[in-house]
Amino acid sequence: MPQHAKQGPSFGSPSDPPHPVSGRSIGKVSGVVGPARKPVIGIVILVVVVALGVIQLTRSTGRPVATIAPTVQLGFKGVEPSLPWPSRGTAALSIGGVGLVGSTGDNNELPIWSVAKLMTAYVVFEDHPLRSGSGGPSINVTPSDVSVYNSDIAQKESVVAVQAGEAMSERTALEAMLVPSGNNIAEMLGNWDAGNIGTFARKMNATARALNMNHTHYTDASGVDPNTVSTAADQMIIFKKAWAIAALRHIMEMPSVNLPVAGTQYNYAYLIGHDGFLGGKTGSSGTSPADVTGSFAFAAQKVVAGRSRLIMGVIVGEPTATTYPLPMPPQANDPQSPVDVAEADAYNLVNAVSGYHLGTAGVPAGTVLGHVSAPWISNDPAVTEIAVDFTGFPGMKVSTSVVRRPLGTTVVANQVIGSITITAGYQVKTVNIVVLRGVPPPSFGWKLTRL
Repeated sequence: MPQHAKQGPSFGSPSDPPHPVSGRSIGKVSGVVGPARKPVIGIVILVVVVALGVIQLTRSTGRPVATIAPTVQLGFKGVEPSLPWPSRGTAALSIGGVGLVGSTGDNNELPIWSVAKLMTAYVVFEDHPLRSGSGGPSINVTPSDVSVYNSDIAQKESVVAVQAGEAMSERTALEAMLVPSGNNIAEMLGNWDAGNIGTFARKMNATARALNMNHTHYTDASGVDPNTVSTAADQMIIFKKAWAIAALRHIMEMPSVNLPVAGTQYNYAYLIGHDGFLGGKTGSSGTSPADVTGSFAFAAQKVVAGRSRLIMGVIVGEPTATTYPLPMPPQANDPQSPVDVAEADAYNLVNAVSGYHLGTAGVPAGTVLGHVSAPWISNDPAVTEIAVDFTGFPGMKVSTSVVRRPLGTTVVANQVIGSITITAGYQVKTVNIVVLRGVPPPSFGWKLTRL
């Protein structure tokens, strides 16, 4: 009976060749592996898409950026003022509450003579402030101070008589220096304040630098040294600072003063009390008649454009070549002083500026100064929050400065994003800058589809 081989499961067709080791036939694999690859590839693609989406949604979107113009235009109507400026030297004039009307010879550094005592008074007062109604500390007049007085007399300088052992209050010393312009008193105050004139002059120069008086250099306390030089524009700065101190302003307004030893002394600023002139400080000197010049820092109250305003000015380096505008008072210390020409120029300037027609100009609320932009939105206007107005005249100097605030990814309508400070003359006003519509956060779709 023939034996039959045991039937087992078939792993391949009879035509399949046997495996070289096991002897089993090798079947076709396409029917087993092929279908399994498709879901694997789909999963990989899905993972990649999800990963890219997560990256798109989570990577930084950036922040809105504000672009703001640093300038604005103020269009004052009318004609730029014309003034009877001195033909020589350097001069400056300002209108209170408005600004600097103009100046000449801004880089022309000239001897300022006794106008230098404005800085001396300012430094002394800053170091030794006077309480209202107080004379301040006592200053003892030394034999050295008397020697300086005698030497100044021999040099035909402006002096105030003193005696050794005399006790002079700080206020009295300031009066003696500013009213009859005692050179010896200026030196006495400098020595009292700083120990010696060299150290005091360094303090004067440090103060000048701090006040941006860039064309000024002091070598002494009285101004008698021709190497003490400045310009009218620079001296306007220190004159305004000194005038703002009530005690110093009161002294500069005095037409005369009664001193312990010297008796009654009169102010060289003969215009005080005339035609609106309130006070000031004079200066004049020279090494020969040909180069004698006069200087004058002055303040006057006049009606300008229908309103009473303080007019301040400085004239430096004017020669004696004009007729004084007013009769000299009989008690004048020296009616022939070369300071007459500077005072005459001041008189002409003040009366000319009183006829000015000032205009108003401003920046309306909603003035577009820039925009806020973001990668996901178009530009959004940045505008002024409120209106501001200025009083002035054509040609008046205008400057601006911008401060920006940091922005988040969301900026709402009317949010303050910065500010602009506008300076027109002496007028300074700051206005907030706001975004008009606002910048919403980036949308889901934008985040997902951005490049």
